[in-house]
Amino acid sequence: MAQRRLEDFVPPPELFAARNDYAEVARNLFDVLVEVSGLQPGERVLDVGCGTGRVAAPLLDHLGPEGSYEGFDRDAGRIAFCNERIAPLHPGFRFQAVDVFNSERQKGTERAGAFTFPYPDEDFDVVFLFSVFTHMLPDGVERYLSEIARVLTPGGRSVITWFLLNAESLRMLEEQRDQRTDRASNAHKSRLSHDFGIYRVADLARPEAVVAYQERFALENYANAGLEVQHPIRYGSWIGREGTLMNQDVVLARRLSS
Repeated sequence: MAQRRLEDFVPPPELFAARNDYAEVARNLFDVLVEVSGLQPGERVLDVGCGTGRVAAPLLDHLGPEGSYEGFDRDAGRIAFCNERIAPLHPGFRFQAVDVFNSERQKGTERAGAFTFPYPDEDFDVVFLFSVFTHMLPDGVERYLSEIARVLTPGGRSVITWFLLNAESLRMLEEQRDQRTDRASNAHKSRLSHDFGIYRVADLARPEAVVAYQERFALENYANAGLEVQHPIRYGSWIGREGTLMNQDVVLARRLSS
């Protein structure tokens, strides 16, 4: 069967404004996922914060008939698009909306810090989150890492992207201070001036817009959840690095055996 064209899965502008590079970004994220996790055909995958299915579309062919995919997102419109355009193409693909919120500025019935993933224990070989923890506050991060460990099979892998603050990135932030601004809406241009100890944000009015975490906080919470980080961390270009895998920092971890 011919490989599906990702250009055929571009959502309408009301669901995803940055449509011009949609297919290119989808390919890049898929490549990162496969390279970092070693994802194989036939495996069972969970996409946390799946959005409009950018990674789900290329996984249709990669996972093959024996593989399966679950995705959830808080945006019901995007989930409806995925169920209309992607789910019918593979019997093992399923999307669902969750009514979860991350701060008092968001609407929802359940806080991210108390949310239980709607799947049984040890249900997935791979769980991945692209651009989720970069928009999530600490109680949600801690809870989600715990839930990721719960739903992974022993030895299963998680791939998560972050903006990590360590000696190098903090030094580079300071060196680039004159080129950055407190008004920026992305990590590439923001000073991340609002410091809450274990994390920094770009905008106090919208703290979830850009969230960067102290690396030690991230590593401690992986360990607390029973997830073993696989070094090296693939640090991203968001702070001005060159020759990186992607713009965000990519962390691979494995669930420890019971």
